[in-house]
Amino acid sequence: LVERRGHGAGPGEIQDLDGNAVGEHAGHHRYTIGQRRGLGTAFGYPIYVVDKDPETNTVTVGPRDALKTSSMTVGEANWLVDAPTTERRALAQIRAHGDACPVLIRPADGIDGGPSGRTGAFEVAFDEPQEGVAPGQACVLYDDAEPEVVLGGGWIRSTSRA
Repeated sequence: LVERRGHGAGPGEIQDLDGNAVGEHAGHHRYTIGQRRGLGTAFGYPIYVVDKDPETNTVTVGPRDALKTSSMTVGEANWLVDAPTTERRALAQIRAHGDACPVLIRPADGIDGGPSGRTGAFEVAFDEPQEGVAPGQACVLYDDAEPEVVLGGGWIRSTSRA
């Protein structure tokens, strides 16, 4: 990780949702959003990794409710149909074995391209908050009327907590 990104492979702070230091980790890359075990910090109730910040090498923990995401921005869009120019309904699938869920999508501007060189982006608003959505995951969109039709997809760039 250090060779590729130049940071984040060493120890860093584990913080609570208020930004208070509650422990130390051995590198943010060792943790995933939604992880519960192996955090090395006890609160007396279950806690989960709810955020990671590679720039500051911090891991944020909180209760399960803090895992809920209301929306996300997806970059490096790859459309198999004409890219939408206005809002539209769709189904979004985040995890390979997860269920697609109803969403509202809209084009987004100002998102830098990633390794693929694709610069298109879109915003996704979930009808119901979803757990464990994290930057770096893939998002695949399906037609809401014909769920077997893939519209396109991309890579999650950012999320908004519900």
